[in-house]
Amino acid sequence: MNKKTFQYCDKLVQEYLQFRGFNKTVSLLSNEHQKQKNPDLLIENLVQDLFNFIELSKLKSFLGLWNHISKHYFGIHQIEHSKTIKELENFLLKHFLITAIKNNRREKINEFFVTFSDQLTNQTDWKHWFTIQFIQSPQKNVRFKKYFTQEWKQSLFVSIVNFFEIVFSNVKKPKLLHFRSEEREKKSIIYMNESAENEIISLKNEIEFLEMQVDKLKKKIKSKDKLIENIQKKQDQSSKEKNNSNEVNSINSNNNTNENNANNGGSGSNNNNSNGSKETTQLNTKININKNPNQIQIKKQTEKLKNVNDSTNGDIMNLINNEDYDFNNISELEEFFGIRNTSNQITGCLFQDEYEYQKFPAKIRKSTISKNGLLSSVISSDGNLGMFTFDGKKKSKGKGKGKGKGKGKGKGKGKGKTKKKKASIIESDADLRSISIGGKDGNIISCGTNDKKIKLYDIKTKKILGDLNITSKFPIVEEILYDTNGDNLVVATSTELEKNMGSLFVLNMEKLKKSLVYQIEPSNVAITAMNFSSNSNLLLTGGTDGMIRIFEKNTKLPIMGWLGHNSPIRSICFSPNNKIILSASEDGSISLWSYQSLGKSLLEYQVTDFPNNLNYSQICCNFGTNSEFLYSCGSTQVSVYNVFKENRIDYIEFPQPIITSHWSLQSKYAVFGSLEKILYSKYIEIN
Repeated sequence: MNKKTFQYCDKLVQEYLQFRGFNKTVSLLSNEHQKQKNPDLLIENLVQDLFNFIELSKLKSFLGLWNHISKHYFGIHQIEHSKTIKELENFLLKHFLITAIKNNRREKINEFFVTFSDQLTNQTDWKHWFTIQFIQSPQKNVRFKKYFTQEWKQSLFVSIVNFFEIVFSNVKKPKLLHFRSEEREKKSIIYMNESAENEIISLKNEIEFLEMQVDKLKKKIKSKDKLIENIQKKQDQSSKEKNNSNEVNSINSNNNTNENNANNGGSGSNNNNSNGSKETTQLNTKININKNPNQIQIKKQTEKLKNVNDSTNGDIMNLINNEDYDFNNISELEEFFGIRNTSNQITGCLFQDEYEYQKFPAKIRKSTISKNGLLSSVISSDGNLGMFTFDGKKKSKGKGKGKGKGKGKGKGKGKGKTKKKKASIIESDADLRSISIGGKDGNIISCGTNDKKIKLYDIKTKKILGDLNITSKFPIVEEILYDTNGDNLVVATSTELEKNMGSLFVLNMEKLKKSLVYQIEPSNVAITAMNFSSNSNLLLTGGTDGMIRIFEKNTKLPIMGWLGHNSPIRSICFSPNNKIILSASEDGSISLWSYQSLGKSLLEYQVTDFPNNLNYSQICCNFGTNSEFLYSCGSTQVSVYNVFKENRIDYIEFPQPIITSHWSLQSKYAVFGSLEKILYSKYIEIN
């Protein structure tokens, strides 16, 4: 029973007594209320009352309360726990006697023995206790001294509380406390009906979504069929032209040979040589055609796509997912990624212009950098918001050594002394969970809380503008993200009790209201990572179910989705050219995807120094160049990867585990928050 239920019932009883005119009883009830500090702690209050009566040596009051408890609460447990009840009663009587001796209350000691002499005489455990009143210093006596200690008293208190909790758990509650049972049952039935209806709607939406995906796949297969047919026609035409050309060359060669033989007078033997030459030429042509790698590759793709078309009873998605993406040369790979491969030219990273900021009072949660790359902001669990700016100037290579593990030399340059710096702090009493920088001019910092609020901060004045209350049955604002224009804020909510559940919607920041609610299948999956494409037309999301979903800006249902990981996705982002997707999950896996891959990762990256304990870590992953990205996972090392290489090309070593990081594409600055509540920033450039 909660506190509100007790208070409501007490109020009903008080009103009834006043109505009946039982004023003295009302007065006594009010006095009892004042003494009772917390109605939820009924057991502790009863035990405390017993000990208070003992402390004041009020024997009759103590016995009256103990008999009341035995009669009304022990009840059917008298036989089952009779031995324990008797032992606890004896301990309480001994404590009463010891307390009276400590307070030198001779009359209370005499009263005790007069009351219990007949009851205790025949008990062997009490035979020595009749002599205690005649011992000069019983607290020093070996037999009695432990009963005078505070430890024994505290142990007795805890033992009685524990026993009462066992007994009270089976006590039948008064009928008055069941006044809301029917109402709760009705609410429960209504909630179950609503849940069932939502589940039906969810399943219908999921079916529609899967049908859309199947239609898209069928269209894609048809387009590939046509493309392969055209390529085959061109190849056949090219082969025929080569054959014709070879035949013409062969005829010309024969004519020239005949002419030479006629001039030399040996026509018979020359005719035989001519036929042999023709056969040899045709044979060589056939061999060259069969060895053409493009024709072999086309044949393989044709067979695969024919199998997909013929497999009407199979799962089209699985067949497409098993397709191999083979690249004949590096130029095809570069064209697929839309970026130039310079991984073999990389020797490491340049780390310099390093700053260490003051220690935050509480745990650092998340960090971010503005779109122009010149402002960084960080939040902590006690409601502090930190802000600091970068100078934005491109650095020249400095001196010193850095850490590096890449192909080639693998040495980062420019790691010098770390400079101390202070961040501007704005304090609040909220538990901040998420952060994003945006607004019309990029001058607003929004922070999500754990109580259905988004706090708005002004960057210029460094003051709190106010709170924006959101309507959601999930209180924790897990992630927020401004679009490119700063007009809309995407909000992902969740709950502490059921972390796998949540909602996703868009807030119009001009009208300060919801403009769109996304439908996520299965229903109410919590979104834990988000990222916009460069023009904000596509929203990329990762969820607790390991699914990657892509939404169009104004579309409720995802236009594309696939299972990316076997554990919750903690970080996800588009590449700067929007052609590839990077995702990182709670189990330490990092994967690279494209729209064409449809659930088959292009590359899996090897993670170094992944921590065993993820209770404090936040996995972060984002691009700092067209082909390099930063990865942190709660260890002391933050890694730099190139998309073309499975292993990291360099890393940064910190004195404490890093739990949040962000690398700016625009300014090349990166910010890092450590487990020890210290903030760092570094300028990173690829060598």
